[in-house]
Amino acid sequence: KNNKDDLRLFYFKGAVVSTALGVGMSGFLFFFFLFFIYLFYGEKYLLADSLFKVVVWVIPLFYLNIHLGVFTLLGDFQKYKFYVLLLVTIISVFFNMVLIEYFGAFGSAYSLFLVLLIMAFAYGYVNKKYVLS
Repeated sequence: KNNKDDLRLFYFKGAVVSTALGVGMSGFLFFFFLFFIYLFYGEKYLLADSLFKVVVWVIPLFYLNIHLGVFTLLGDFQKYKFYVLLLVTIISVFFNMVLIEYFGAFGSAYSLFLVLLIMAFAYGYVNKKYVLS
C-alpha cells in the first residue's frame, strides 16, 4: 500500500470527524447558549442571543480548517499555507469593512463564516493539487 493512499484516507476521515465534532459542539452550544451566556456574562448579555446563534455555527468550519491546514505543513508545502492565509486575511479585511458598516456585529459574524468557507475551499484546492497528488 502506498503512503499517499494512507494519507488520503486520513485526510478524508479527519475532515469528516472534525466537521462532525464541530457540528456536535455547535448544536450543543446552540441549544444551551442561554445557560452559557448567563453563566459567563450575566443577564445584561442575554440580548446577544441572536448574535451568539450566528457565531456558534462557524465552529464546524473552524474545526475543518484546522484539519485541512495541517496538511500544508507536510513536506515543502508550507508556502501554500502562507498563500492561503494571506488570501483570507485580505478577504477578511475587505468583508469586515463592507459588512460591519451595513450589519454591525452580525456583519462581522457573517464575514467570519464566509472567510472560513473560502479558507476551507482554498485548503482543499491546495491539498488536492499539491499535497495529496
